[in-house]
Amino acid sequence: MVSLNKVGKKRGMLSRADLLSCLDHYGESHLSEFAALAGFAERPVKKSALLKKKALTAEARISTDVESPKSSEHRFPENSGKGFWRVVSHQFNEREVAGGKPDWVNQTEPITAADEVHPDCKVPVKSPPVPWSRLWPFLRMALGHFKSSQRVDLKALTDLVAKAENFHRLPYLKKKKWAVQCQILIDCSDRNQPFWDDFGTLITQLEQLRGKNGLQTLLLEDGPGGDSRTWQQWQEPLKPYALPVSGTPLLILGDLGCYDTTDTSLQQWISFGKTLQKAGLKPIALMTCPPRLWSEALAQSFQLVCWDRGQKLPLRPGQLSSGARPVVNQGRKHQRLLSLLSPAIRIEPELLRAVRQLLPPGDLDIGCEAEVWMHPDTLSTPIAFAFKQSKIELYRKGFQQEHQLLQEKVLSTIKRFHQHLPASIAYEEKLTASNFMEQQDSEAELYFQKIYK
Repeated sequence: MVSLNKVGKKRGMLSRADLLSCLDHYGESHLSEFAALAGFAERPVKKSALLKKKALTAEARISTDVESPKSSEHRFPENSGKGFWRVVSHQFNEREVAGGKPDWVNQTEPITAADEVHPDCKVPVKSPPVPWSRLWPFLRMALGHFKSSQRVDLKALTDLVAKAENFHRLPYLKKKKWAVQCQILIDCSDRNQPFWDDFGTLITQLEQLRGKNGLQTLLLEDGPGGDSRTWQQWQEPLKPYALPVSGTPLLILGDLGCYDTTDTSLQQWISFGKTLQKAGLKPIALMTCPPRLWSEALAQSFQLVCWDRGQKLPLRPGQLSSGARPVVNQGRKHQRLLSLLSPAIRIEPELLRAVRQLLPPGDLDIGCEAEVWMHPDTLSTPIAFAFKQSKIELYRKGFQQEHQLLQEKVLSTIKRFHQHLPASIAYEEKLTASNFMEQQDSEAELYFQKIYK
């Protein structure tokens, strides 16, 4: 459309509205003459605007035909003054088809019930903290007493005669006997979950050795001095704990609150120990806690014995410890135990004990089992614990830094303890083991291929 400007500074009787009316009635052919009569003149077009208009017109004429870049000519707008690059052709590449399936998908049969069936295998037995051959003499000392036999003590008699001392009865040899009445208290708090099986095994073997008569075994389900229940009498209601008769042998199984981070349980046990001493009792505690975590106040209230390999168990009352042991800084050794267990999908107390005992006694003590079980990077139940998914890769990197021989022993132990578990767990652990050993387990891979199918 023609652009018009008013000539002169004074306004006339005609305006641009009259020009539009003329354009509407007579068309653009008579617009110039009518504009001149009304005092309008055509506005001059600038050179830059003309070049822009021509460039836009040339771009509109770009060919859309698909040609090879080599055969195309680069054309520039006429009278543009300078050239510029423009698209003259398009070339399309074949797209890769997404969602393609590997060949084994069509070659693999779907999983069946037979793939989930394991051959009959015996579940490995949990190894005890201390062999029974070393434990039962200690139990007879803790739950027994010395009784005169019918044999004369010739050495004592000879000493009396040599000293010319008067005596009214012959000295007889003393023999170790089980006490007629004795009591065992079991701390079944959640802190001792990894050791519940050990408690049951000890009571069962003790009853077979000594007999059940006169042996009172109580579960402390409400802390020290709280309500208790007789061992294996699960339907029996809880009853307030009653102190035994003065002088009765008393054995306690547990940690006595040493694993409690708040020290609340520890203070309760210290107070309970003082109550037992006032009642004329000398409690002996078979500790699931290493000496490095014992407190001096606890050692003054109880006679503490560590229930772990590498620890000497007393066989006579005079060998019992009456003071706190020096604290040995174990550092973060339980972190190493976590790394060794990381190839397993789930860790039961049996597997935890077996892997710990692969190392020498001085490396990982019994306290590492409880520290691993209660670690914030694990999810624990009364049966087993598992690693949190966000932390497992961290510990598997630590496992790769262990010696290859130790890695092979750990992987073999995991396989032996989990061969009775569902196939999904066993094969996943086998696949993890093959990755650590940089080997290929075709059997495990085939199983997961069947699951995918």
